[in-house]
Amino acid sequence: MGPIHLYPDKPFRPDYHGVIKVVVDFIITRKEVDEDKLVLVGYSLGGYFVSETVIHEKRIRACVADSPIMDIAEYYQGMGTKILDIDEKDYPYVFKKYPMARWAIESINRRYGVKNFQELTEKITPFNIEDELEKITCATLALVGEGEGDDAIAQTKKFFDGVGGDKTMHIFTVQEGADSHCQVSNMALMNGFIFG
Repeated sequence: MGPIHLYPDKPFRPDYHGVIKVVVDFIITRKEVDEDKLVLVGYSLGGYFVSETVIHEKRIRACVADSPIMDIAEYYQGMGTKILDIDEKDYPYVFKKYPMARWAIESINRRYGVKNFQELTEKITPFNIEDELEKITCATLALVGEGEGDDAIAQTKKFFDGVGGDKTMHIFTVQEGADSHCQVSNMALMNGFIFG
């Protein structure tokens, strides 16, 4: 999120592989980097960006998506809040009644470089990789917490089924104490799955 604050005129882009290509071009020039062992990890919305990247950037040998997002519009609607349906004229009422809504709405709009959710809905349509999942051929780890909701779990399962390469999926549970978004309630367990 740092770049958004430093460069607010550079919002999220659906073709993130172009950004990562430049990073890979640089890091493989470093003598301490083994270019045959490059792994890309993405948390939260990063689950979309890493997944989109490995469709195109084949120098990445493994990918961790926590959680995998194939369709960002569907993901936002699946939060159960119908957040994308909030009209700009209703922002003052929503902000007063739900103080955290101001942060959510302003943060989401800033990330995509829009002023309201009506613009956002059009802007996020290209953030969809459902039809390209078979092009993900690197080793892939798909993680999600059961507390993230039915839609997040459904996207994770659909993602897992569609990936073309070796793949592993884990749904963290309440019993594991890691059912929260990106397993923030038990990051040690989540890290064990990634690095184990």
